[in-house]
Amino acid sequence: MGINLDNVWGYWSTQGPLYYLMAQLAWNPRQDGTAVLDDYFRRGFGPAAADVKAYWELLEQARRQMDERKAAWREAFDVALFARAQALLQQGRTQLGEDHQRHAARLDFVMAGLDFLRLQTENRELIARLRETRNEDADALVQARTNWERIEQIARQYPLALNLNHVSRNVSGGPLKSIHPDLYDK
Repeated sequence: MGINLDNVWGYWSTQGPLYYLMAQLAWNPRQDGTAVLDDYFRRGFGPAAADVKAYWELLEQARRQMDERKAAWREAFDVALFARAQALLQQGRTQLGEDHQRHAARLDFVMAGLDFLRLQTENRELIARLRETRNEDADALVQARTNWERIEQIARQYPLALNLNHVSRNVSGGPLKSIHPDLYDK
């Protein structure tokens, strides 16, 4: 018996619960998936577990909205969603005292993933504006480049948060090409 995974890109800060669940179920496929995820949140985030779990559930609801209601990305991942997500993680942060430094570091890692998701979402819209204006919207280009620089900073600060091959300056294609301010199809 074995497993074959072809769509695990190494985005730990945005896919951590999924990767944990897959690893645990590969080890023992008879486990209760909900119990495995509860273990992930409890062990990974301690007193912040409930807030972090609520954060991931919020993102999952947005993703489901895209599938079930055929919502566009910008409808599912709108400014209000990012505000709610940030508030949940900030609330989790308030649950962690000085004796929870490992949990706090993990929460910061997840916050980096949220920042990446927000920047990626913004760049989707900015690149669309550039296409519509035939690259004449200088403000959109400046903002898209600023966002990309922040994505690169996240990748350097948290090397396991994002797949470095997808966010390096030398990326010539791949899954993030469409949001890169200098590489998208014009």
